[in-house]
Amino acid sequence: MNIFSKINLKGDRGIWVVMILLSMASILMVYSSAAGIGQPWNYLGKQTLGLIGGLFLAYILSHIPSSYFKGSAIIIFIISIVLMVLLLKFGVLRNGARRILCFFQPIEFVKIGLLIFTAKMLEIYQQKPKTIKSYLLVLVPIIGVCFLIFLSSFSSALILGVSCFIMMCVAGIRRKHLLATVLVAIGILLIGIGITVVTVKYTKALRDSGKKVEGITLTIEKALYKTRLPTVVSRSGLLKDDNQPTKNNQHLKKYEQADYARLAIASSGLIGKGVGKSTFRYYLPEAFSDFIFTITVEEWGILFTIVLILFYFLLFPWRVGVIIAKSNTYFPTFLVVGITLQITLQALVHMGVSTGFFPVTGQNLPLVSQGLSNVFSTCIMFGIVLSISREVRTKSQAQVESISIKNASNI
Repeated sequence: MNIFSKINLKGDRGIWVVMILLSMASILMVYSSAAGIGQPWNYLGKQTLGLIGGLFLAYILSHIPSSYFKGSAIIIFIISIVLMVLLLKFGVLRNGARRILCFFQPIEFVKIGLLIFTAKMLEIYQQKPKTIKSYLLVLVPIIGVCFLIFLSSFSSALILGVSCFIMMCVAGIRRKHLLATVLVAIGILLIGIGITVVTVKYTKALRDSGKKVEGITLTIEKALYKTRLPTVVSRSGLLKDDNQPTKNNQHLKKYEQADYARLAIASSGLIGKGVGKSTFRYYLPEAFSDFIFTITVEEWGILFTIVLILFYFLLFPWRVGVIIAKSNTYFPTFLVVGITLQITLQALVHMGVSTGFFPVTGQNLPLVSQGLSNVFSTCIMFGIVLSISREVRTKSQAQVESISIKNASNI
C-alpha cells in the first residue's frame, strides 16, 4: 500500500504530485520575493496557511461526485453574477480597477462558476438540435460574465473567454457559429480600441490647449474609463502614459516593468543567482505575485524554470488527455477541459508578462503567486478535476473487472 492509499488521496496521482510540488515551490518563492519589501515572514506565514487550507479543500472536493457540481451549476452561476455586481459597486479601487471585495477577489471564483455552468449548458446542447438558438443559450451567459469581468480585468476576461471558446470547440459547436463569434469579438475589440485611442488623444489635446471637455465627448470618455480599455491601450504601446507610479515607493512606471523583468531573466544563467539573492525584487512591484516567475528565473535559473513550466504541461494536455480518453460522459469532459485550460493559459500569460512578451496584466501564477484568493480558487479547480479523475478511474476499473468476470465465466 503506497502513500496515496494510506492518506486516502483520491483522483489522478500525477495531478496530486503537481499540486504538492508547486505548493512547496510557492513557499520558497514567495518568501524570497517578499524579502525585497521587508517582513517576508508575514507573507510566508499567510501563504503557508493558505496552501494548507487550499490543499485540504482540494482533498475534500476530490471525494465529492461531479454530479453535485452539475446540480449546483445554476445556483453557482447566479452567485457569480451577484458577486460581480457587488464587486463593481462596492469593490476596492486599486491600480485603476475594482478587483477586491471585502478581503477576497471575486473574479477568481466567478471563473469557476462560469466554467461549471458552461459545461452543463454544453451537455444540454448535445441533446438539442444544433441551431443558432441552442448555441446562443450557451454563448450569451459567457458573454455576460466575461463582460462584467472585463470591466475589472481585461486579461482575466480574455483568458476565461478563450477557455470557454475551446470548450465549445470540443463540444462540437458548428464551425460557422464559432467563426462568426470570433469575427464579431475581434471586430468589437478593434472598434473599442480605435474609439479609445481617438478619444484619449482628442481629450488630451483639448485639455492641453486649455479647452474644456464636455458634451458627448465627456460622456464617451467617462464610459471608456469605466472599462479596462484605456489601460489595455496604454500598456500595449498605442498610447503613452507617464503617470502610473507603482506601490513600491520606487516611482517605477508601468511601461518599464517589462524592461526590468527582461534584465532579471537575462542575469539569471542556467542555475540562477541562488535563493534569496534576487536583485530586481527591489524594483519590480508585486514581485511576490504579479512577477514571481521573473524572480524565480533570476534566483533559480533557467533549468529549474523549465521544470516549473513542465509542471503545468503535465496538466494539459497529458493528464487531462488521460482523463478525457477514459471519460464517456459530456459534463465531466467539458469541465476538465475548461478548468485545465484556465489554469494553463493563466500560467502562460503570467510567464509571458514576466518575460516581457505580453503587456503587464496582473495575472498570478496559479498556486505559486502569493494571495489567498489565487490559492483557494486554484485548489478548488484542482479538487474538481481530481473528483472527475477519481470517477473516471473507478468506472474504468469496474469495466475491466466486469470484462474479466465475463471472460472467466465463458471459459
